[in-house]
Amino acid sequence: MHYAPGLIAAAVLCILAGPAASATQELRMLRDSLSVIRDASALRSLERERTRGAAAPSARIEQGFIALRLFEVSGDRDALKRARRAFEDAVKADAADGWAQYGLGLSLARSPEARSIYEGGSRGRIVIDDVARGILGRDVPSRAVRALAAAARAEPPIPDAAAELAALALDLMNRDAIDAAREPLRDLYRRGTATPTDLLALAAIESASGDQAAALAAADAALGAGADRSLALHGRAAALLRTDGREADGERAWLDGVANLSVEGERRYWDDIVHIASDAEKKAWQSGDSTRRRELLSKFWDVRAALGGLRSYERLAEHYRRLATANTQYRRVVRYGAPERNELRWLPAQRRSRFDDRGEIYVRHGEPARIIRGLNGMSGHETWLYVLPDGTRQIFPFLVYRGNYTLPHSLPCDEDLLQSMSGLDPELGVFSLRCDPMRVANYSANMREVFFDALESDTEFIEFTRDIPFLYDLYTFRGREHKTTVVAAFAVPAKSLNPIEQNGRVFYRLDVSLILADTALGTVSRTDDSTRIARAERLRDRDMLRTHIEVEMPPSASTLQRVIVSDPSEPGVGQLYHGPFRIPDYSGDKLMLSDIALAEPGPQGHWKRGNVRLSLVPTNEFRGGSFNVFYEIYNLPAGTNFTTEVHIQRTRPSTGDRIRELFGGNQGEIRFRFAGQSTADETGTMQELRRVDAGLGPGDYRLSITVRNLATGEEATTTRRFSIPK
Repeated sequence: MHYAPGLIAAAVLCILAGPAASATQELRMLRDSLSVIRDASALRSLERERTRGAAAPSARIEQGFIALRLFEVSGDRDALKRARRAFEDAVKADAADGWAQYGLGLSLARSPEARSIYEGGSRGRIVIDDVARGILGRDVPSRAVRALAAAARAEPPIPDAAAELAALALDLMNRDAIDAAREPLRDLYRRGTATPTDLLALAAIESASGDQAAALAAADAALGAGADRSLALHGRAAALLRTDGREADGERAWLDGVANLSVEGERRYWDDIVHIASDAEKKAWQSGDSTRRRELLSKFWDVRAALGGLRSYERLAEHYRRLATANTQYRRVVRYGAPERNELRWLPAQRRSRFDDRGEIYVRHGEPARIIRGLNGMSGHETWLYVLPDGTRQIFPFLVYRGNYTLPHSLPCDEDLLQSMSGLDPELGVFSLRCDPMRVANYSANMREVFFDALESDTEFIEFTRDIPFLYDLYTFRGREHKTTVVAAFAVPAKSLNPIEQNGRVFYRLDVSLILADTALGTVSRTDDSTRIARAERLRDRDMLRTHIEVEMPPSASTLQRVIVSDPSEPGVGQLYHGPFRIPDYSGDKLMLSDIALAEPGPQGHWKRGNVRLSLVPTNEFRGGSFNVFYEIYNLPAGTNFTTEVHIQRTRPSTGDRIRELFGGNQGEIRFRFAGQSTADETGTMQELRRVDAGLGPGDYRLSITVRNLATGEEATTTRRFSIPK
């Protein structure tokens, strides 16, 4: 049902003029009635009506609420000023009046000066005023906190004052304000009088305070009380994601909240991840409708988790833990003013993050391996060290400018800074002895590339305390429904594992994972498996344990692979290998060959494809010159005559091979050819299994297979490199 603005305004006048209601009831009815008016002209008319000769404190409070609602509807800052003056007059008349304090707190909190400038706020007339007022506690945010805290402590407490204080405290991450909001919210919860809004605020406050159990209880209570489902689930998710052992439950709550996304929920979820969103994701969010935004959120963590070898709930939980730390330790101190000359990024205030550069690096890349704060522990600078899975080191020196830690555009010739960093990079120690401007400029240019890349990416890798070096190979074959099957074959040294002896048997356990992520399409395919291998006695150190897994993935040229082996009997022991991996497209009707899979020449193994069973071996784990070669031929019609040529060539000849070449001996090259007739099945696939007994010695080789359709002359070739160790 809809009502004309004039009728609503008339109803508000009746509320203001009506007798009998208590001041609290009357003002609450006024506030609620004003909240449905969206017509600025009706509000202006109502404001004029109430200002005629009304100077009593209660009348000034009423005028303030009307002017405040006019600002909310129209954005008229003069109306906001009138509201603030009206509430200030009422507070001067009676500082214990909770409604006067509440109105003053609202008018201050709604002011652009109370919000961060990068979130739509604005500064005072000159920057030095903002800084000085902040030091003295006379700035707008500090005054808003005090007024709302007074309203929350009033007798009786003003409804929603504690929730408004909580929202402001969380925006500012003001510890005193958080503590001031928590107690009245807890009291409302204990008495059973908390509204759904109060419960949502309590969940957020408890989580920010570190009490995740209390936050979870408040979020569940909000769900039961009928609060906005996406917001309540967000509160539940944040608490669970920060609780050890409950991360998977937290992800389920997070995704449930995304599925039930409201308008306010969109803002809440996006605010949590915007710090690491790519430019493409930001554009998609700005231009997308609610359906596209839900889709973006639901898939946001998939590729990020895959690239780190993590489960999506692990990457999501790590992000929320990082946010909590950055919010309390790495907030930007000074928000306004022009950048310093040597700052890395000259960003206008509106585009700056709420975090300083340390906070931005922390949210994107997590806890550094080491933090150095100068030779004498001085706070004028600090350097962070990160160690990547491949052993690469990255260092980030932060200099202090006007209280904020920032990455520099160029390293200064500061002896203490350079010497403190010299343990991370010896070249910096040389600079500290003689700071050659040209060499420092070149070093700084390379350094900036690392900085900018780090500020545009985000990482989190699975961590191991002890490595398990292993061998692996990836093979591709035609899959179902225009997909490609990718098979990973593993060989793990027995000496790297922790065997368990039971009942006269020795057991080895392996956890293996194959993860493929298409960074362009945002798709992920993953398979995990756990293998338990029993032996009558312990294996020798040189013995290998073998296993395999496979996934299906759409063809792609932009895929990255992650291969992981870990020992579940010893937590923290494992290894991750990564790199690009192009997934070929085997669809279509032209003649094609799959990858070549190499296997042991002995009995049938555990990997099965079609009618073939093999014991797959990574191609640098052959001991001898005999092995099985398996591949598939696609689109060679049944009954068609064809030829196959196999060519094995040493790619790095040994000294003995070079000597034999001088006398016309073995040149490390083998060729043989055979003819056949296609036996392709109804899908156009024919499997070929060949035994190679070439007596090859240790070395590196390239194996090429070429199939030729004798009816059409069409050819297809596939190759595989392999090694035979000594």
